[in-house]
Amino acid sequence: MRSSALTAVTSRILPGPFAMLGLALLAVVSAGCENLAIGRSCDTLAETNISNGAYNDQALECPSRICIKPPRAMGVGIDTQTAAFCTAECSNNDDCAESEKRDPKSATDKRCTTGFACAIPFSLPPLGCKKLCVCKDFLPKDGLPTPVACLNAEKK
Repeated sequence: MRSSALTAVTSRILPGPFAMLGLALLAVVSAGCENLAIGRSCDTLAETNISNGAYNDQALECPSRICIKPPRAMGVGIDTQTAAFCTAECSNNDDCAESEKRDPKSATDKRCTTGFACAIPFSLPPLGCKKLCVCKDFLPKDGLPTPVACLNAEKK
């Protein structure tokens, strides 16, 4: 009887610590996989044109709070009809890999067609010289060069 009582107590005590360890591990793993919704449609709350672009750095529909429609770079010849999109800061193109793209079967979907790259789309504050995930629809084939105003900031 004594051994069965010990078994019952042990079986009640051990799962608790293992369950807590499992929950802690799950929290750590899921925190590293945050969906930044890069590419999700959003609103810049401003009129945009091809040459200057626009942004909203308080966009509630974006986890990063950054919604942009960058200016179309020199060498990008056609209007892509791509709408403003949620973005996030990045350090390289891999940071932009998990992104939402246009559904080719939908005539009304205005999300990015070609994927995302890490680039500096604006040279003026508050987003000036920040590397952001930018839709390749707005970029030339060889990528977007660093704006001259940001060259010194990049060397620091």
